[in-house]
Amino acid sequence: MSHREKQLNQLIATALGEVINKELELPTNVFITIAKIDVAANLNSCKVFISAIPSDKTNFAVGFLVKNKGLIKRELSKRIKYLRTTPELTFIPDFTEEKAFEIEKIIDRVAGERLDNRES
Repeated sequence: MSHREKQLNQLIATALGEVINKELELPTNVFITIAKIDVAANLNSCKVFISAIPSDKTNFAVGFLVKNKGLIKRELSKRIKYLRTTPELTFIPDFTEEKAFEIEKIIDRVAGERLDNRES
């Protein structure tokens, strides 16, 4: 990924975070986080990986953002002036943190079983 692409990803992530926090009326029991942004090289599309707290609300958060995509894109275009067109946004649920937690639990369990076997 080029330096320009990294800068653009960061710029979109920052602007998108502002739009989500300031322009949308989020439900009080959900906190939406942008896990990753991936803008296509031609700048026509952008994958936005979303996670939520609590994690079981991630799919709800993605649906909420999809439902408000028009407003989000409009507000994003106001904040990022130097792009000719605002990329088409695709919101994707990100469960990386949950998977990492599950793997950590498995590792802890296996380590505990090994310790128990050594003590026997």
